[in-house]
Amino acid sequence: MLTKTDDDSNTLFSDRYQQTYHSTFGASTESAHVFLHGSGTHDRLRDKRPTRILEIGFGLGLNCLLCADNATNNKTYLSYTGIEHSPISAAALIELNYGQLLDSPTLASDLAQIILDLPLKPGSTKRGLLGTYCNLTLHTEDATSPVLLERLKHGSRYDAIFLDAFSPDVNPECWTLAFLLQIQSLLAPNGRLATYCVKGSVRRNLVKAGFIVHKYPGPKGKREVLWANLASANRPISRSE
Repeated sequence: MLTKTDDDSNTLFSDRYQQTYHSTFGASTESAHVFLHGSGTHDRLRDKRPTRILEIGFGLGLNCLLCADNATNNKTYLSYTGIEHSPISAAALIELNYGQLLDSPTLASDLAQIILDLPLKPGSTKRGLLGTYCNLTLHTEDATSPVLLERLKHGSRYDAIFLDAFSPDVNPECWTLAFLLQIQSLLAPNGRLATYCVKGSVRRNLVKAGFIVHKYPGPKGKREVLWANLASANRPISRSE
């Protein structure tokens, strides 16, 4: 069911998880605040640094489109890997009308075409371009798949990981210590993990998995969100962060 959120961007309701994909207080606002800015991706692209992103829970593709739009505006290359066990249809993506949120609206059409060409069987992978600067790899697989995680470990590490699965109450497998240990090994030494979830058990699991957790004020409707970096990086944190 299409739902208009408070900032006039759209989201959908998941029958499987009985939750909306984004905050009803503002889908686009939440995505930009938590993921584009919280992960440091906005700053990296602004500074012309090519960036690699892994998203756990590709969902409706909004995070990806906002990042691709930012990469296009800054003429900086972005490699984006998304994992989603049940991708939405191209028709549903078109109905969401995310192109209206972008400086380069055709990026939404590019994503719709990639999804349209995506093989239907689980475990498939589709690659394509969003505009000139964003290379997308989309895996239709459970994020906790040992086979997929092992394949990802053979590639370069990611500058940012977006942990955007549904909440721990309904999608607990993506918030366990065992899973966080797996994705910790995929993050570059000075990279960031970003998520909307600040639940105590999640923060404790992140710390046990080798992260330093930083809470900061969330967007409308969310008191706090968080980003985390690797404890082993031993990177000094500025007051602005």
